[in-house]
Amino acid sequence: VLNGSQLVISSPAFDGRVAALRKQVPAGAVLVVTDSNRRRGMRWAGMRNNYGYTEQANEEPLQADLLDQRLEVFPSSKDGSKTVTELRGVKAIRATTYGTPAFGYAPEVRPSQALDGDPKTAWEVASGINDVGPERLRIDLEHPMTTDRIGLLQANEGARGRWITRVGLRFDGGPMIFRPLTFASRKHGGEAIQFPMQKFSTVEIQIAGTVRNQVAKVATEKGRLRKTGVGFAEVKLADNAPNARPVRATEVERLPQDLMRALGTRSRTHPLAIIMTPTFADFRRKFELPTPRAFSLSGEVRLNAQGRDDALDRALGIPLSGEGGITVNSTERLGNVAARSSAAFDGNPKTAWNSRSRDLVGEGITLKVPNPVTFDHLALQVVADGRHSTPTRLRIVSNDGSSRVIDIAAGAVSDGVRSVTPRFEPLTGDRFNITLDAVTPLQVRGSNGAPITLPIAIAEMGIPGVQRAAMPAQMPTRCVERQLRIDGTPFPVRVTGTTADAEQGRALTFAPCDLPSTLALDAGTHQLDASTTRHDGLAFGRMLLTSAANGTAASVSTYAQPAAERADAARVPAVRVLHRGRTSMQIRATGGRGPFWMVLGQSFNRGWHATADGKDLGDAQLVDGFANGWRVSPHRDGSPVTITLEWTPQQYVKGALIASGTGVLACLGIIVGAARRRRRRTASDDDDIHSDSDFAVDGDATPARAEPVFASFRSRAAPASWGSAVVAAGAIGFGTAVLTRTTLGVVVALCVLGVLRWPRARIALRLVPAVVMVLVGAYVAWGQFRHNYTANFEWPTYFEPARNVSWLVVIFLAADVVVGRVLKTDDAPVVEAGATTPGP
Repeated sequence: VLNGSQLVISSPAFDGRVAALRKQVPAGAVLVVTDSNRRRGMRWAGMRNNYGYTEQANEEPLQADLLDQRLEVFPSSKDGSKTVTELRGVKAIRATTYGTPAFGYAPEVRPSQALDGDPKTAWEVASGINDVGPERLRIDLEHPMTTDRIGLLQANEGARGRWITRVGLRFDGGPMIFRPLTFASRKHGGEAIQFPMQKFSTVEIQIAGTVRNQVAKVATEKGRLRKTGVGFAEVKLADNAPNARPVRATEVERLPQDLMRALGTRSRTHPLAIIMTPTFADFRRKFELPTPRAFSLSGEVRLNAQGRDDALDRALGIPLSGEGGITVNSTERLGNVAARSSAAFDGNPKTAWNSRSRDLVGEGITLKVPNPVTFDHLALQVVADGRHSTPTRLRIVSNDGSSRVIDIAAGAVSDGVRSVTPRFEPLTGDRFNITLDAVTPLQVRGSNGAPITLPIAIAEMGIPGVQRAAMPAQMPTRCVERQLRIDGTPFPVRVTGTTADAEQGRALTFAPCDLPSTLALDAGTHQLDASTTRHDGLAFGRMLLTSAANGTAASVSTYAQPAAERADAARVPAVRVLHRGRTSMQIRATGGRGPFWMVLGQSFNRGWHATADGKDLGDAQLVDGFANGWRVSPHRDGSPVTITLEWTPQQYVKGALIASGTGVLACLGIIVGAARRRRRRTASDDDDIHSDSDFAVDGDATPARAEPVFASFRSRAAPASWGSAVVAAGAIGFGTAVLTRTTLGVVVALCVLGVLRWPRARIALRLVPAVVMVLVGAYVAWGQFRHNYTANFEWPTYFEPARNVSWLVVIFLAADVVVGRVLKTDDAPVVEAGATTPGP
């Protein structure tokens, strides 16, 4: 859609500032509306499953989720600039949680799946965790309902390790009514839960009890039953009025409205592209047009990985039983469409039907042929390559009720395929169920230590006279009639591409079946639906609607108006960099005609400031999805413009450096001043000694006492009171915890408390900073010597452990000052017993 040379401005950055947005859309600008800026939850448990389902506008959570930490691309934008979900059939449907809270989101088991009418989808909770809390599902109805029952069908797809045994029901915020759930709630149709007849607008369903599945054979995890999720595949709500239909919830995702509403009728003068990317196979998109427009519709199609095997064969142009071919389906298969069941009847031993990788016994294939066949043996080819489990017994049941149990003996293996020819009493029919009756499983350990049973693969079933028709090279030319709809009207399309690409999962293209190939839409709201069920062999992918200026349809290659781009290019000035630094840059722009954008290709940040010839250009604008941009108006006389870019937070760094330098100088001044003062005091004391000797009456002078090492570090004050000591130690400990860690705060507080109660220990308090600085210096020197780190802006981050330790130097120095104030000592010399003091 974009050619890479165009500036991209995001409308959500202007949310609520319509005039500013209009000003930034010049003539000829291409308008693009996408469904990518979604309102949805975000978790950061790993590299996947980070995003939740697309929420409704103004949706409030049913329960606060502390794991939902959203990093919005446009933090100030409102729901009008986001893709949101609109529900049809109900006002809202929410749950306390869904999927696996500890490991990320699972939008495929979101709350709305319990009201979509499909028993194969479900709202599920607690998958992979031990306990199932009192999780709730709340449904807000569009209109009040009167009834005395609710139907509940539990989630039952695949093997289940747990079931719900008790539920609570609450209507319109009233008291909770508890009811048991029996085995009937797990079967097709579900279980009707009775309660007193009442009228209500909201209903909450709470999971009040669960039990482990002791019947089904499910995979174990370290000796325990698999911790599968629980939930409801269908909640059946219907008024008791005659012919009342069950409540169904249909999701429609509404694209952002802000851009088209801001431009209004002016939008028709711009090329327009509407891009829709599905998040699930079945998707519906709603968008608005201020004026009538014509569009070209293009997009991608793939084989439906969730489709039935016969639907895939039909989509690939392979004839089914009603067309003289065969119809083959499987109970389950691996996700790869090439592993479908008809691969066991294609005559090619290099292709195979692959079952799912769990609970292999009971899995199988259903086969339908156009005319009855009789056979008494199989030319069976089973994959035995050491990476698959292998079947040891098959059961074949004909549509006339007769069956055969076939043991699969060991056979020769060639190219990883074992060929055997089991024989049995003749079997006749035109429909057969072929089931795995016994299997030799092959297991591996998953990343969490749980065993994984590898699938079985049957390369050829080998029923005499039964073989799938060859797959054509090209996709069939017939139209896909009903899957794609515009405003409820079918829009038939024809898929083009090779079947080989389709089987490999590659995207195919499509084109409208009949003329006119363009799509004419009136002003107003429109909806595009691309439905996909298990009976559909194709799934639509990204959709693209393109319209040229003046509202005429245009293909992707022509709609962006190259002439307008050339006119824009002619206005772009020549740029020369005059100065480039780490935190500033100066550029000269020459020869521009008309306003242009100055783009700084660094991550967008409000800290960048720009001026043009000294004139402030205002706040930076987010452009190109990441960069800083400023719109510049050149001089009328065409003279060059000098643009200066500056990283303004650097001013704080410079101020901090000046403050640090000033502090260093002050410390040096204190040291020098203290040394000079001490020398003067020493000289004065010597003069006093010489003066006093003139008055000595005894010629035997007492020898001077030598001061012990570190004597100047010792405190001769009396211990502080417990109250003062605790208050001072607590204050210093709290400050330390704020600056570093709580544990260091406790350690420093205890040290200060000890020194205040035992002042002679103050020597340790004074020596710690020097020792720590020596150790930090040695750590940094050794780390640099060992790893040879590059001296760049990130260099300090290589020594992160030294950060808190270095803080201890400052903290202990400050603590020593506080200790001195509390002890109120001036470190005056102690007068020994029997000594004389100097006279006045």
